[in-house]
Amino acid sequence: MTEKFRLPATPAEADKLADELGVLARATKTEPATASAAEWKRAALVYAQVLLPEEHDKEVVHTLFGKYALRGIRGLQSQTAVRKYWRAWDYAIFDGMAQPVKLGDEVELPDAEWADYSRWRGRLYHGIWR
Repeated sequence: MTEKFRLPATPAEADKLADELGVLARATKTEPATASAAEWKRAALVYAQVLLPEEHDKEVVHTLFGKYALRGIRGLQSQTAVRKYWRAWDYAIFDGMAQPVKLGDEVELPDAEWADYSRWRGRLYHGIWR
């Protein structure tokens, strides 16, 4: 059964929840289902707030991921970490397991193991490697 999740409507609420979910994911590593759901929720939150324009280059991507990282959310304080969560949701969209999301949306979390999507696949998208 797929879990549904409502994204907060404001960036401040989303950032607070992303921080709390990071703590939960780390605390529940011995409970894979709970940890996976927390990580998928974080991925949806990141994806909803890091909006890549249709036409963009590598520098634009680094800037957007870097700006999000500056928010100081635990576990999301580097471009690499932000990219990991954003990319996992993007891969799930590509595989038909998720939809593009924005703040305030109710989303269905992918029915997949987080670990299967949190690794780089080397997919070329809009001319850049994600």
